This record gives sequence, structure tokens and C-alpha cells, in this order.
Amino acid sequence: MTDDDRAARAERDLAEAQGLHRAGKVAGALSLYRRAIEAQPGHPRALAGLGACLAQSGDFAQAVGVLDRALFAATGEREAALVTANLGNALQELGRKGEALAAFDGALVVLPSNPDLHVNRGNVLRTMERDEEAVAAYVRALSLDSGHGRALLALAHVQRDRRDRVAALAVLERLLAIDPRSLEAHTLRGHVFFESGDFESALFSYELVVRLAPDRSGIGLLRADALRRLGRHEEAILAYEAALAAAPDHPDRFTARVSLGTCHLLLGQFAQGLPCLEARISDPRGPAPRPLDPARTLDGVTGVQGRTVLLRFEQGLGDAIQFCRYAPMLAERGASVVLEAPDALRELLASAPGVARVIPVGADPEPFDYNVFLASLPLAFGTRLDTIPAPVPYLRAPPEQRTRWRDRLGPRARPRVGLVWRGNARHENDAQRSIPIERIVPLLLAPGAGRFEWFNLQREASDAELLHLVRLGVRNVVEEITDLADTAAIVEELDLVISVDTSVAHLAGALGKPVWILLAFEPDWRWMLGRGDSPWYPTARLFRQPGAGDWQAVVEDVGKALFEAG
Repeated sequence: MTDDDRAARAERDLAEAQGLHRAGKVAGALSLYRRAIEAQPGHPRALAGLGACLAQSGDFAQAVGVLDRALFAATGEREAALVTANLGNALQELGRKGEALAAFDGALVVLPSNPDLHVNRGNVLRTMERDEEAVAAYVRALSLDSGHGRALLALAHVQRDRRDRVAALAVLERLLAIDPRSLEAHTLRGHVFFESGDFESALFSYELVVRLAPDRSGIGLLRADALRRLGRHEEAILAYEAALAAAPDHPDRFTARVSLGTCHLLLGQFAQGLPCLEARISDPRGPAPRPLDPARTLDGVTGVQGRTVLLRFEQGLGDAIQFCRYAPMLAERGASVVLEAPDALRELLASAPGVARVIPVGADPEPFDYNVFLASLPLAFGTRLDTIPAPVPYLRAPPEQRTRWRDRLGPRARPRVGLVWRGNARHENDAQRSIPIERIVPLLLAPGAGRFEWFNLQREASDAELLHLVRLGVRNVVEEITDLADTAAIVEELDLVISVDTSVAHLAGALGKPVWILLAFEPDWRWMLGRGDSPWYPTARLFRQPGAGDWQAVVEDVGKALFEAG
């Protein structure tokens, strides 16, 4: 075969490969690109096409090698710039961010008016956490093409990440005006609404996506999440079940199953809900540690006579306080109970009934026969709504702390009330369960509030908050608290605790002290729905938001209750 014949064959194969590539037939295109290169090893357009096709098929490492050859063989500035742009995309996929950025910058020298290049450059800048420069790149792309969909979507993503939700929604409205069927835009708009607490609008967006693309992976789970946050739990249960059946291997299946369980539990359906909560243990992305030995996991409570059972700490301090109530039940069945606890809880839980020993979290445990997470104990005992064990008090403050704090607080002049308005800021739902200080202040000014002596039990309060409370006559005692044993001793000296859903609320309930718990519209599962009491804590009284975010109504109800109590 002559050189001219090989050149002619290469051109035919290249033309056919390009046609297949444009049609999305990647496998066929790859074969023909390679055949064209066999006929003419240095063919620049065949090398460029093969490199782009390899990247499209996910073989980025090989694509980089081929595109390097194509760049060396390129015959003109524009051709070289286009190859460099594709090289930048492949380098970015390989995590070689600096090289990718350099490639996009080089291509833009020749093609400064190419909006796609500016978007790609912005995308790599985002991965480098250079958001300001990324925004500038997207804005530049939009100045060249005001309707560029990828630029609008990428800009909305950055604004969402920066919590500039108003700006993100405005950009998404621009995109949807251009492309009303954009699944990505509708989905992202749903996320922004959801994160801002507008669950009704989030549901509307997700349901639009369901109508446009009912098979879209994960959209049913998002819809179920919105229904749950709207308090439509029966509908949410059906939505979770349908979505999990449609996408059984979805990455979010574990959290979705836990959410399904919480819906059942909020409705008091323990038999259906408790097994679902166990999905948290299998979630590779979740915070729960693995059991020390899955082969010795406690599945039930038979056969524990003469055995050592290790209760593993997980989740939060409040969970440990709530579920350590099962320790004496294990001990009654003849088990030796070893409890794992963080430093803040160790002294308090060491005196809990049924606990033989308390060990630090992360310490090498002594030999044990069974291990179980504390939050799995309700399932292990087959707990139902009417069998919740609540023999309060099941915790007591250590006597020496109780004596010290009785002296520290001094003689009782008026009924004493402790106040907690904020939970752990690291908790995933803290924004919903905590009350801003300015919303809680009216409680201290309510009629009858002056008949009580108020104590601040809020850890990690700011200096400004503390000063404001002192001016309102609230005594601050948290600076001397070292652990929850100290807090327990203080609570023992109070007549009432008013708290949001945090560890102090659980502590007061476990101590058998009157506690008023202020709950968000979508509460944690343990508080269930529509009731003013708690089967977990007989001395608790629950005050619920009538609608999402309505703390004013809650504080007004508590103020009225204080007036009546006074």
C-alpha cells in the first residue's frame, strides 16, 4: 500500500470515526480512530479525536498520553488550543488540578471568546477552593453567551455553596427561563429551597423533576425528605418505600432507610421503625463507628446470663443518657454490663444502676461476649410504645458534687429555673432545634418570670449573650461546670429546666426533674408527634412549634405556662 493509499484510508476512517463520535457511538469511534492512526501514526486530527473519545469513555490516563501526542502533532494555533482544552478536561478528572488550570489558561490565550473554556476553567478553580476566581470565570462566560446553561448552573452551585441562596435562586430562574425542562436546575433549586427551610417549594421542585424524569436516580428520596420535613409522615413513608424499591443500591439508601424509620417512630410505630434505624450502622458515609466484633453483636437479650455485654457509645451525649436506661435491664438478666462513654459522661454514668464498669471511648475494651450500640438497645429489647422503660430517676448526681453545688448556689429564695436555648452547633439539625438568643429573651420578660430565680445552663454561650442575660437577672454557673456530673448536680438543685432538644433535656428527664422541652416543628423521632408528654421521660412537658421556624409561638406558650405555674 502506497503512502497516498494509507493517507486516503486514514482520512476515510477519520471521517467515519468523527461521525460515530458525534452520534455518541464511542466504541465504534475508538476503533476507527485507532485504525486511522495505524495508517498515519502522526495524524493530528485522529490523535485529537482518539484522545477526546478516550476521555469521554472514562479512560483519562490514556487520554492524557494520546492528547500529548496530538498537541505535539498539531499544525496550527487553533488546533493546538482545542487539544489543550481537552487535555485540561482529562487532567482535571485525574485530579491534576494545577496542570488542568495551566492547560485552560493556555487554550484561552488563543480562544479568549470561548465560553466553554471559561466554564471549564471556573470548574477547576472551584475544586481548588478559589471560589472568587471561579465566579469571575463563570461571569466572563456569561458575558460571551448570556444563555450559557453550564455557566448558569455552575454559578448557581457556587452561590449555593457560599449560602447566597437568593443569588442562587435568581440564577436558576434565568436558566429555567431558557430551559424550562432542565432537570439539574429544578433539582438544584429544590436543594436551595430545602436548605433555606422552604420545604413546600422544595417539594414542588422535586415533584417537577419526578414528572419530567420519573426514573431519575434519587429524586424520589429527595421528594420523601421534603414530605417528612413538612410533617406529612404517612406520605413520606410511602415515598421512601417506593424510592428505595426503585433504587435499592442508591448511595443515599442508608440515610433514607433511617429517615423512613424516623417517620414510623414519630407516629409511634416502633415495630416498623426501630429496625430501619439499624441502617445507620451500615452506612459507609455515616458517623457511627463499626461494632468491635460483628460476630458478637447483641441481636436480642436472651442468653446474656453470665456474659459480658459492651455498650458502645455513638451519636451524642443525649442518646447515651436516654439509652443507658437499658443497662439495669441487662443486669437483671444476669449480664455484666460495660459501658463506653466520653469523658464528659463517665463520672455520671459510672453510678448508673446495672453498670459494672465505664471505659473511655476508643480505649481497648476488656474481654466481652457481646457488643451493641446504645441506640440499638430499644430494638434488642423489642421496645414498643407501651413498653418503654421509664423508671425515673435512673441517674443521680454524685453526692460530693451535689453537696458542692448546693453550697455554691446558696439558700433558695424563689423557685429555680435552668435555661438552655441552643444545642451542639456541630449537630446536623442544630439550625432547626436551637433558638436564637433574641427569641428566648421575651421569656425572661414575660409576666410572672420575675417570680423565679433563673440560671443559665447554656455551655459555649458568647460573652455578649452572657452579659445580656446577667442584665436580665440570670445567674451564670456554666463557667464552673467541668462535665455532666456537675450539670446533674446543678439540675438536682433546680425546680424546673427549660431546654431545647439537647443533652440537658435528657439529663433532667433521667434525673426525674420537671423539664419543659422546646421542639422544632419536625422534632427528633423520640418526641413523636402531637403530644405534650413523653413516654421516655414522665416528668417532661413538650412545647412544639405550630409551624416550621415559629419559635415565637413556643416562647409565648412557655411564658403562659410559667405564669400559671407561678
